[in-house]
Amino acid sequence: MKRISFVLLLLLTALVLVACGGAAAPEAAEATTAPGGETAADGLLADILERGVVRVSTDPNYEPQSFLDESGEFIGFDVDVAREIAARLGVEVEFVTPDWDIITAGNWGSQWDMSVGSMTVTTARQEVLDFATPAYYYTPAQFAAADGSGIESLDDLAGQAVCVGVSTTYETWLSGNADALGLPAESFFAEPPAGVTIVPLATDAECPQSIQAGDRSSWRS
Repeated sequence: MKRISFVLLLLLTALVLVACGGAAAPEAAEATTAPGGETAADGLLADILERGVVRVSTDPNYEPQSFLDESGEFIGFDVDVAREIAARLGVEVEFVTPDWDIITAGNWGSQWDMSVGSMTVTTARQEVLDFATPAYYYTPAQFAAADGSGIESLDDLAGQAVCVGVSTTYETWLSGNADALGLPAESFFAEPPAGVTIVPLATDAECPQSIQAGDRSSWRS
């Protein structure tokens, strides 16, 4: 039973999400002390162990964090983390792929147990989701433009159409609503370019894919 206690600590302190908030959310994983001093699982963790499967929401098109290879298998950094969680719990992992805006909205209705999907912690998301701290990695935001576009700096994006994943912190930042992000001032290194037209797609990865396909030659990802 000590192994369960260790994995519980991992889930609560080193990963992204344990369970969603809201009225329809399952109880967060907890540990209780059984007679004799052994540690027993409770709540969501107990459900996962009894089921023998942890259901993880992730993105099938978010390379390199998570994506499907040519054989249809999930690979990527987030996928590896999810599989490691399952391995330490001694259960199988099942991946589900809801849209990002559904994941961030909360109220998952027990359709999946946790999300391992490179989600930025914001105060708005904390109102509907339970985050474990610290996160297992951090990465700065960046932008890219198509070759020959003439875009050399962030300022060059002013007045342009900019593609971004829907319901992401990137979309919120581009809208100029820094307060809605709920991030400390030191997290911001630049102001959003003025007058941009936001073009939201289901995931960030679809933006460069769309540019490469010639669907929107004026987009800046």
